[in-house]
Amino acid sequence: MSIKHFLLPVMVAGSIAMGNVLFAQDNVVTAPTEKAGSNYKPWERIMEKDIVWKKRVWREVDCNDKKNAPFLKGDAGNNGQGLMEVLATGIKSGRVKIYSAADDRFTTELTYEQLLARLNMPAGDKLQPSAAKYIVKEDWLYVKDTKKIEVRILGIAPVASVVNADGTTSEKPLFWIYYPDNREFLSQYSTPDAGIAATWDNYFEGRNFGSEIKKVVDFNNK
Repeated sequence: MSIKHFLLPVMVAGSIAMGNVLFAQDNVVTAPTEKAGSNYKPWERIMEKDIVWKKRVWREVDCNDKKNAPFLKGDAGNNGQGLMEVLATGIKSGRVKIYSAADDRFTTELTYEQLLARLNMPAGDKLQPSAAKYIVKEDWLYVKDTKKIEVRILGIAPVASVVNADGTTSEKPLFWIYYPDNREFLSQYSTPDAGIAATWDNYFEGRNFGSEIKKVVDFNNK
């Protein structure tokens, strides 16, 4: 059975249980000045020995899809903010770490100034809070003890049109954030449509976004 045929019935049935994944960076550390949102729920740890099978999935989230309207900037009458707007705030203040989009393994950390330089923007310029798409990297696991499928988002990358050194433009990922380390930060910001999800952490944990699967790695068949 293909991964597409396997995943879709699970999603439609609503039987996804939000639990925990064993990551290299399991414990989320919150800066002393930050306070998690009231609806924030830390993940419980899942041990590797309890994982029966694991699939890694890369999804593309199109911001022009009506289901993904909260990714765009909210209107003046709403206190919520679009995701890129929230991330830009966190990156500039140093509360959100970003990694080079040269790969999706979170290996090379970037500063705000380095990001501006890579986007060919002058130092001190404002990072424009817009993205046409997002890439979501996640793990799907079946846990032996609970007999449930757990989904853990690993990373998120905004995709936008970037001006290249030769003056041409191309669509490419701007950077990656390691999602487990930023859940508490995202829990402090409301989405533009609070009727869908109160905060950005709620939005992702509740899987309120629409997406298209672009790549799957089945660790059981490697």
